[in-house]
Amino acid sequence: MRDGHLADGGSWRPPADDPGGRGRGLMMMRGLVDRVDVAPGPEGTTVTLATPARRDVLVGTYGDDTAALARATGEDLTTETRGDVLAVAGPIDTGTVERFRHRVLEDARGGARKVTVDLDGASVFSSAAVQAVHELRRDLPGLRLHAADGSVAGRVLALTGLDDLLDPPGAP
Repeated sequence: MRDGHLADGGSWRPPADDPGGRGRGLMMMRGLVDRVDVAPGPEGTTVTLATPARRDVLVGTYGDDTAALARATGEDLTTETRGDVLAVAGPIDTGTVERFRHRVLEDARGGARKVTVDLDGASVFSSAAVQAVHELRRDLPGLRLHAADGSVAGRVLALTGLDDLLDPPGAP
């Protein structure tokens, strides 16, 4: 079992009854790891995550500094159009989500064309990515997604109730 600790200096707010497109972080954590302990305190909140060791995990404090994260991982968001499919690879997080959203809208030509987004190459699918998919769903009625069951995006989409946008297994 491997434990990871996250801490911040903010104040604790209980989850909203209806989070809309936000507030799914704890739900996602609980769905992705074996144990989540949240300890609010006067100096901030500490979250401890425990999961069986599966692979090396990058641990660090990068916040919104995507350049530092990219330097540490050697990864950046890339996209490639293949016919009617937009293939996405790399992290979709607070630093890259606007590029992701822009590329999907550009590929769909603002909704004039149906587009499928292949998320199998996404190495990170953060709560910012979940919010973006909620907004894209609203703006692009024909939006379809592809993500394998065991992929990062596939797991998060299932946890957040967005798996109805997924194409059937075996599609693109």
